[in-house]
Amino acid sequence: MVDNDIPLGRGLGSSGTAIVAGVMLANHACELNLPKERLLDYCVMVEGHPDNVAASLLGGFVCSYLNEKATQLPKMVWGAENTVKQENIPYKTSACIKMKWSKAVKVVVVIPKYELATKLARSVLPKLYDRSDVVFNLQRVTVLTHALGFDNPDPEVIHEAMQDRIHQHYRQELIPGLPEILALKPGFIDGFIGACMSGAGPTLLILATDNFEAIGKKIQDIFLKYTDVNGKKIDSYVKVLDVFEDGAIIC
Repeated sequence: MVDNDIPLGRGLGSSGTAIVAGVMLANHACELNLPKERLLDYCVMVEGHPDNVAASLLGGFVCSYLNEKATQLPKMVWGAENTVKQENIPYKTSACIKMKWSKAVKVVVVIPKYELATKLARSVLPKLYDRSDVVFNLQRVTVLTHALGFDNPDPEVIHEAMQDRIHQHYRQELIPGLPEILALKPGFIDGFIGACMSGAGPTLLILATDNFEAIGKKIQDIFLKYTDVNGKKIDSYVKVLDVFEDGAIIC
């Protein structure tokens, strides 16, 4: 039996979590006793990048990137006879750093009751970007990763650092109500910091310091003002999440 609370196809890293679970299970059942740093190489081999698997495996607020060793990873072919010898997998194919996360900040996710395929969400992105847009995002992501670690986070600074010119604008047609939600600013309700897409969507991720359920309800109300491709109002549900620092564990 698989007990999974992570909804599929919602931009919450369900595929990465499944990969981590499989790797952890194999490590435990086969008594391999591999450390998490090594397990991460296996996860990256299957997922193709460390973005989601690193956070799920290691826990906390994780920044990561692939290095040149990742090009040596075997290509995975899905199937029952898909086996790879351990010696063929290079070590440390990615670099991961756990950043400090303010205990004052929680994550509110508002999850629409429809799926959005990552392939479709990627297809609407441009092949080329203006240099100014790339610089805009690089400046802000640098500030954001540090601003989220302060004991007394500055809502105005974090909100501005969450602004984006790389992907959300291009995906707004796939998520009705997205522009209105992204336009919300600190002060529209006490505790609200900012909102963004979670992964490729359609889930909306909100950072907040107070009034978590009320903020989630406000976002739900915005979604209900819009309809999906079938003309039905967009229903959703809310989860208030803490950041779990320990990562994946065997219970």
